[in-house]
Amino acid sequence: MLAKVWPGNRVQLASGGPEMTVMDVAGDQVRCWWDAGDGTTGKHTFDIALLTCYGAR
Repeated sequence: MLAKVWPGNRVQLASGGPEMTVMDVAGDQVRCWWDAGDGTTGKHTFDIALLTCYGAR
């Protein structure tokens, strides 16, 4: 679990998933963007408790 993130940080869901880039942070809510690798992109807002640093084990 992360304590703090900033725009531009690379994160992923602690349960796994694609690399995401932090777009902005509002309190404990983190808006992320990702490239699905198949030509599509996604964005969603997650609670910071669900995220970890990209590549962390």
